[in-house]
Amino acid sequence: MSSRFERIRQSSLFKDSFWAIFGNAMGKGLSLVAGIVVARYLGKELFGQYGMVKNTLLFVGGFASFGLKYTATKYIGENIGNGPIQKLLSGIMLRMTIWFSAAVSVLIFVFSQQLANLFGAPELKIGFQLLAGSVFFNAIATTQFGVLAGYKQFKALSDNTIWTGVVIFVTSFLGVYYFDFVGALVSLIISQIFNVIINHVSICKIERDVEVDAAMKEGKSREIFKFSLPVACQEVLWTAVSQMYIYFVSRYAGFGEYGIITVVSQWKMLILFISGTLRNVTLSHLSSVNKDLSKQKRILKVMVSVNVVLTVVPLIVVGLFSNLVVSFYGPTFQGMRNALLIGIVGAIANGIASPFIQEFMSLGKNWLCLVLQTSRDVLGLVLVVLFLSRGMLFGMNASTLCVTITTTCAFIYVSALMITFMILSRRESGHSVVQPETSVADDK
Repeated sequence: MSSRFERIRQSSLFKDSFWAIFGNAMGKGLSLVAGIVVARYLGKELFGQYGMVKNTLLFVGGFASFGLKYTATKYIGENIGNGPIQKLLSGIMLRMTIWFSAAVSVLIFVFSQQLANLFGAPELKIGFQLLAGSVFFNAIATTQFGVLAGYKQFKALSDNTIWTGVVIFVTSFLGVYYFDFVGALVSLIISQIFNVIINHVSICKIERDVEVDAAMKEGKSREIFKFSLPVACQEVLWTAVSQMYIYFVSRYAGFGEYGIITVVSQWKMLILFISGTLRNVTLSHLSSVNKDLSKQKRILKVMVSVNVVLTVVPLIVVGLFSNLVVSFYGPTFQGMRNALLIGIVGAIANGIASPFIQEFMSLGKNWLCLVLQTSRDVLGLVLVVLFLSRGMLFGMNASTLCVTITTTCAFIYVSALMITFMILSRRESGHSVVQPETSVADDK
């Protein structure tokens, strides 16, 4: 038993997972504390507006990077040991991100007033103008993350995430204290610029002695584009549905209820920080063995088990101390407890779903992921609009109803992923010779 544990501890999967979890635990923890400070100082209404702009960044972020975060992890991970190809792919994907995100940022800046009017808050024009800059730097940092994950530089990513968390904590406190709402948004941009700089330094350390042959570029951009297109479409559709979700919730329930939903989302993301962090770890390792079905199944089984355990444990802790959590946010957030409890239960479904999504991506099943995720998001939006527009709250607050619907859709979604995986596995097993299974702990 002890020798097996030692093999697991020394495996690259364990080491990469440890650094990914440690870095994100520190970074997310600092970001959460910063969010509490901002919420207490701004109050529920202003924090709802702040949350709307910040969540718009999250929604647009993946699209602005054209889905290249996971593409970078997959392609660089597949070419381990081939430094010139890895450097070539890294450069192509970062340039694509810069051009595409710049175009998106310009559009957001130009139409900032129209966006503010769309959400019924003309005073948010400055917020959306600042969002334009935030989208640009966030997209670059996102693709850089994928590049470093492909290189399996999870120790460097851990350090960078922690330092970025420190920066956002300090700047959020100073920004909201001196400049209120605008200061809180400026702090996001400062932290993202800092993150881009330190990620760039980490990538340069890896690639500085590698020479690239110009002849290798032929066809690579097209190949990357074809793989990323369904991922980008997924982000576009998710962004569109999410923006409609914000619009209808704020219209029928007000910014205060959306402020509660924002807080619930923050705690759900905190609980899911491990599964979110391990996405690129999982994809990197699955991509490196994507021609070995036996090893892929082993890795998938391990990562699903890890995600379940490390999602349920913090969920229980947050649930037990939910009254204390609600009190952190001040009197304007009273009545949030039910929404919080229902929302964090949905984290279980998201934690289980994550490794299956990375498995499909490593196999190039991106269009399948697009169909399943879009079905989940559209179903949730339709139900939210239907119930809110007709005042069908069933004795709940609007925020609690919305969280209940999204949690239900999350469990339907993960069930569909698991059924689809079983069908695909049987097909693959029927067309290939099953190799002897090996332990993930031995796969270094």
